[in-house]
Amino acid sequence: MYDDDSSIPWGDYCDSIKEVNFSAGITYIHLYYLAGCNNMKCINVDEANTAYCDVDGILYNKNLTTLVCYPYKSEITDLVLPDTLTSFSIFLKALNLKNITCPNGLKSIGIWNSPNLETVKFLSLNTAIYEMPAQAIIFGYESSSAQEFAWNNNYEFVSLGEVPVNVIASGVCGENLTWELTNYGTFTISGTGPSYDYGRVGEVIVETPWLDYVEQIKEIVLNEGITHIDSEMLYGIVDNGDESYSMHYIPNVTTINIPASVTDIGGYAFDGLYNLTEITVDEDNEHFISLDGVLYSADIEDLLGYPGEYPATTYEIPEGVQYMFTEISNIHLEELVLPESLIHASMISGMMTKVTFKSMDTYISNWPGAIAETAIIYGYEGSTAQAYAEKYNRTFVSMGQLPERVIESGTCGDGVTWELTNYGVLTIGGTGDMYQYGY
Repeated sequence: MYDDDSSIPWGDYCDSIKEVNFSAGITYIHLYYLAGCNNMKCINVDEANTAYCDVDGILYNKNLTTLVCYPYKSEITDLVLPDTLTSFSIFLKALNLKNITCPNGLKSIGIWNSPNLETVKFLSLNTAIYEMPAQAIIFGYESSSAQEFAWNNNYEFVSLGEVPVNVIASGVCGENLTWELTNYGTFTISGTGPSYDYGRVGEVIVETPWLDYVEQIKEIVLNEGITHIDSEMLYGIVDNGDESYSMHYIPNVTTINIPASVTDIGGYAFDGLYNLTEITVDEDNEHFISLDGVLYSADIEDLLGYPGEYPATTYEIPEGVQYMFTEISNIHLEELVLPESLIHASMISGMMTKVTFKSMDTYISNWPGAIAETAIIYGYEGSTAQAYAEKYNRTFVSMGQLPERVIESGTCGDGVTWELTNYGVLTIGGTGDMYQYGY
């Protein structure tokens, strides 16, 4: 390691150096050793070198993801950077360069001391620009960082129009299902049959292959043909390496449609899409239904998806629903009414002020976070709602005694009838013999 220019052995000859050659055995190059060579035209690297390479006399790392050094007096006038390039080690400076095209994956760029540069073309929406010669004309797509930089710094900007749609990632997610993600954030699942299971599957943790892209997903398209949506498919599942896993949310999706072919949906499948405003269902689907954007089983016995950004301030779950296979976590919801038919309540969080239980015995998870701490709990005397409120020191408002009513009735003899109340009282009345049942 050399401390300054005077200690570099060739320091006195920097102005005379026009070409630099690196042998196959060089594994690290410090840019400080080349920075003063302002007459350098090209850098050559032995093809057998495993750390570096050159393309037309420009120094890159071996896999062409980083431009390490650009010779100031390179005779290149029109430069198209490799598609694989993501970064520069230093700001680019080039005497003869007139036009440069930057690839879609380039994260950032700075260009200075390039007096003949005329145009810089950006093929990415979000390359960060730190510095640019004042005379350069910037080409870029609409709504890109290049356009923003040009407008904010008084550069001439030439629009390339809208960004062409291209697939940035793809793979398989079922025996006959594939997935792909475009640069516009459209995530599409196509094919036939069920999805793979994710999260803990037997003794192993199965990660979702789109884990690295959850922040880029803006739209989810489930094409006709998929039959099963796994509980943890619409997350980014990562193996923690200690027999546990983490679930990363997909934050930028606001709507999702369930095609007609879907016959099975895992519990809590949509909770990872916490900015959903609605869930819709194809009208030909025989297994699921959307009621104003909330997902239920077709028989309306199961609540399967309550969007995290559903706009309602009050919501009453329909009578007949028995199970909640979704968390209700919503900042807009103030009042929630749970039906008498509800057997099992899921987690109810958010900033609710009122939760009403119409049932005496709806199961509520035995922990204080099962119902939002901001909520006042309304329920009948002797109910599980009252017991929960008292156990966790919540405000409870009594609705009195549950009115007794008949929930089912029928005949069980020529002159005999039966009825069952919501208190579990079975009454058999009338005259004559009951029908014979069993043997």
